[in-house]
Parts: sequence; C-alpha cells; structure tokens
Amino acid sequence: MRLTLKLMAAVAAVISLCLSGGCSSDRIDELSFEQFNLVRQKNGPDLGYSPESGVTILKIRGKAFKDLDRDGTLSPYEDWRIFPEERARDLADRLSLEELAGLLLVSNHQSIPSQGRGVMAPEIELTDAQKDLMRKPSFVRALRNYFQAAWDDVPYPDPKSIDMSELTPEEKVYLSDYKTIVAFVAYMMERTNSVQSYNGTTFAESGARSWDLTDQQKKFLGEDKLRGILITSVESPEVAAKWNNTVQAFVEGSGHGIPVGIHSDPRHQAPSDVEFYAGSGGTISRWPSSLGLAASFDPDLMERHGQVASIEYRALGITTALSPQVDIATEPRWWRFDGTYGEDPDLSADMARAYCDGFQTSPEDKRISEAWGTRASMPCSSTGTDMEPRRAAATVISPTGNTLSTRGITLKSISSPSWKAVCA
Repeated sequence: MRLTLKLMAAVAAVISLCLSGGCSSDRIDELSFEQFNLVRQKNGPDLGYSPESGVTILKIRGKAFKDLDRDGTLSPYEDWRIFPEERARDLADRLSLEELAGLLLVSNHQSIPSQGRGVMAPEIELTDAQKDLMRKPSFVRALRNYFQAAWDDVPYPDPKSIDMSELTPEEKVYLSDYKTIVAFVAYMMERTNSVQSYNGTTFAESGARSWDLTDQQKKFLGEDKLRGILITSVESPEVAAKWNNTVQAFVEGSGHGIPVGIHSDPRHQAPSDVEFYAGSGGTISRWPSSLGLAASFDPDLMERHGQVASIEYRALGITTALSPQVDIATEPRWWRFDGTYGEDPDLSADMARAYCDGFQTSPEDKRISEAWGTRASMPCSSTGTDMEPRRAAATVISPTGNTLSTRGITLKSISSPSWKAVCA
C-alpha cells in the first residue's frame, strides 16, 4: 500500500512538472550579450529582449514567450503560435487612440548621434500672435541669418543687419529688440526639431555615448508614442546597431512593447550627394544613383544592388526603405530628376521590379511559409559578421495599405497588398 501511495505521489509530481514545462523535450536556452538577451528554444522562435526594459520571459509548457505588457500572463498578441492576423487584431483592440496615432507617424530626420545645438532658454516668451508670424515667409526670411547662426552655434549677427524691407511697422519693432529676436529663433529651432539635446546640453558637452537617445527622442517615443524614426547620418554601423538596440529597449518597457520601425531614404549613392552619403556612416557599399543604374539598362545589376542594400539596411537596424522613387522623369529641371529611372516607362518598370525583387525576394529554398523572403517573419534577432549578434528592429504592424515587408525590409513606394506581422 505504501509503495502504491509513493508511486502515485511520484506520478503526480511528474505530471505537475510536465504541465509546467519542466519535463518537455523542448529546450530553452538564454544567452546574454552587451545590450540584450537572446532566448533560443527548440520548437519556437528566438526571442530577443532587453533585461533593462522590465520585460520578462514567460515559460509555458516548455515554450518561451515575451511578456510585452508585463502583466505576468500570456496575451494573444504575445503568443507566437497564433496567426499574425489574429495577433495584430488583438493588439489593435488594446491600443489607445494615442498609441494608434503613434503607429501612423514618423519622426523628422535624426542623425546618430545628434549634432544639433542644446536647449535654448530665451528670457521672454512669445505671444500667440508673435508665434503666428513664424508662418509668414517674409518674416522668416528676415531672420534667416539668425537661424543659421543658431544652427552653427556661433554668435548672432548685429540686429542692424536685418533686412526689414518686407516687414510691417509692428514687425520691425519686434525685430529691433534683441531678447525678442532670441525668443523667435528659439521658437523656430524648437518647431523644426533643430534643438537636439542630451540632458539639456549638446552632445559634445554632455558626455553621452554616441548611441544614447536625445531628450527629444525620449519625448516623442515616450510621451507622443511615436513608433517610426527616420534616420540620416550614423557615426558607424556599430553605433547604428547599438542605438537601434537602445531605442528598442526604451519602447519595449512602455505600453504594449511595440517596437520602433527605423526608416531611411536611399543611402548607397556615391558621394556626389553629400546628404545621403553622410547618412551611410561611410562604410557601406557605393553604387551609382538611380538614374545611373538605369543607364546600365541592366535589371540584373539593379537586383543585385537591392540584395546587397537589403543586407546592409538590416545590419544598420533599418526596416523601412523609403524607395524606390518610380516617378517618370519628363522635366530635367526638376530637382529630384536623378532619383528616378528616367523618362522611359518600360525601363522604369523593369528597374523598379528588379529593385523590389532584390530587396524583398529570396530563393525558393530559403523562403518562409506565409511570408516573402527569408527575414520577413524571422524573430527579433540577427547575427552580424563583424559584431556580436544584435537585435533586429522588426516592424510590428503596418497601418498603411501600400506597404510590403519582405526580407525584413518594408518598401514604401509601389502600390501593393498590405503586410501585417508581429515580432515574436
């Protein structure tokens, strides 16, 4: 009888252990890296998360899940076993109006690190009527030298140098007072997001690391719930990856843990275009402009460009390519003429198709069911060739109807079916 009772107790203990996942054949390992942990499981996706974000890993019957809303229970949108459409619908139902709006918005250009000037503190505050003057082109033109001086962080010019020929008598009075001029400049710099600070001061004075977030980035991610960032220059690919991890850790610990989509304009053009050349960090591949590639009349070359650029975008943490530009160029005086594939509709179509195929299509043997490309539905982790494994900032839900998310990259130019995916 005693043996039977002991046997029953042992069986009950084993059953209890199995229900908690302890006797499952599924193995869960957790690896720690500089900025994140990586959870690997035999029969499930790899899960990347930041221990500093407050997110923990739920282990249920031998499987691991990210507790993105930090409530200790597994919500449907956190369950990677459920089809993405259902997960997206469950998440959308939980979002506030502010969070939904944040998914539709993208920041203005952000350089990593920011070289903008620190917080400006004018001695007087403008009235609403004075702020409205900043919508008047002639008034803004009168202050252009002050805006430039503020941006360059050099002393302001003499007020007597202001060209007041287009101003009204009242406006001339405003610009005759130095303190008022400073208040106008501070207001404009803030409105255009030219004020980028680290703990209230400039990057050079702050002692911040190159991948730290600015005060303004923390605000639009935290208070405004923005989930799209448009980046330009980056100090290096390593800094870009670390900054991306810092961004994702910041938002992972707030709200429903929705990650940020990192957006970029084209950044592989050879340095005739200084803005986008600077945007690369200087160490990615160089290609002719769109018009230059079109002049090759070689769609295969264009596709290869897309394949290489896709890999490099993901290494930088970029998930959304704001390209290609498929306008038909008919006016050579147009400033963005060289961003097109020329005036031939057939050639433009061939080149655009090759570009998208390069960015978004993978060979048959590497495709994933229910997805385009090898990286479209991969978990939030990737392995670099020159750095330790790093988290990939996978786009959560695309609220637009004209996007494709493939090879881990979303292209926003060509009309196509919407793709909704939730990173595990």
